[in-house]
Amino acid sequence: MTIISEINESHNQDESLVYSLKQVSKTYKLGSNNVNALKKVSLDIKKGDFVSLEGPSGSGKSTLLQLLGALDSPTEGSIKFNESYLDKATSNVLTDIRARKLGFIFQQFNLIPTLNAIENVMIAMVPIKSTKQFRLKRAQELLEKVGLGERMNHLPSKLSGGEQQRVAIARALANSPEVLIGDEPTGNLDSETSAQVMELLGNLQKENSEVTIILATHNPEVSEYANTKIKLRSGQLAS
Repeated sequence: MTIISEINESHNQDESLVYSLKQVSKTYKLGSNNVNALKKVSLDIKKGDFVSLEGPSGSGKSTLLQLLGALDSPTEGSIKFNESYLDKATSNVLTDIRARKLGFIFQQFNLIPTLNAIENVMIAMVPIKSTKQFRLKRAQELLEKVGLGERMNHLPSKLSGGEQQRVAIARALANSPEVLIGDEPTGNLDSETSAQVMELLGNLQKENSEVTIILATHNPEVSEYANTKIKLRSGQLAS
């Protein structure tokens, strides 16, 4: 297990890196006060890493995930994703990166309640303008892969929590992302179901060793799946 430390200049040219962050800070306005969610964070994440972001509530995990997921911009510093600088990219470029390069798994599943499992996966492929035939075939293949071949026509309300999270994972994989980002993806699951979901993610990465997985978690059992651990305290990397 490794703890990410300060990067040096030579890492910028390393083609094995999927992310390189330099002196990244994020400050939010809360009334008349400034909240420093992240403070001068510098780190590298390699392609194919299984990364856990660990720390207590308020440590900056979710903020860091937002930045890695191109969902927010830093107040200071730079975030390099492959050859793109997320802090300088236009909104159209960021939208394209989120659609094609990143897959998101959430604690609350965020499935559309009026769509069945296969439709929830298919909808993720609409932004890349694929044909309906392709979307249907791809969604079927992914639901089979996550063990829901018999449940793909069920609405979320007819699925267990673990099954809903499997649909969410299939949806996250729909556009063959380079990075899977999860914010407490097992937080609403019991320990047995959580272990099943983590085993699924581990097996998916074994099948494609270039996929990078980044999960924020409070759960030490989840973090045990990671080969790289990033520990945060009060918005800073913990040594």
